[in-house]
Amino acid sequence: MESLEYTDLSYADLKGHDLSNTNLIGANLTSADLTNADLTKANLTGAVLSNAILVNAKLNGAILKGADLKNANFTDASLEEAVLSYSDLNGTIFKNANLKKADLRRCTIQKTNLDNASFNKTRFWN
Repeated sequence: MESLEYTDLSYADLKGHDLSNTNLIGANLTSADLTNADLTKANLTGAVLSNAILVNAKLNGAILKGADLKNANFTDASLEEAVLSYSDLNGTIFKNANLKKADLRRCTIQKTNLDNASFNKTRFWN
C-alpha cells in the first residue's frame, strides 16, 4: 500500500489517477480535482477533501471515517461499501452517486444534495 499519509495535495490535479489502496490518512486534498480517479479501498481517515471534485470517481470500499467532505462534489461517483461515518457532509453533492451498503452513521448532513443517489442497504443509524 502506497503511503501519502498527511501529505498536502490541496489544489492538486489528480484527474484519472489510480490511488487505489493508497494510505491517505490525514491528507489535505482541499479543492483537489479527482475527477475519474480510482480511490478504491483507499484509506482517507481524517482527510480534508473540502471543495474537492470527485466527479465519476471510484471510492468503493474506501475509508473516509471522520473526513472533512464539506462542499465536495461526488456527482456520479461510486462509494459502494465506503465508510463515511463521523464525516462532515455539509453542502456535499452526491447527485447520482452510488452509496449502496455505505456507512453514513453519525455524519453531519445539512444542505447535502442526494438527488437520485442509490442507498440500497446504506447504514444511517447504529
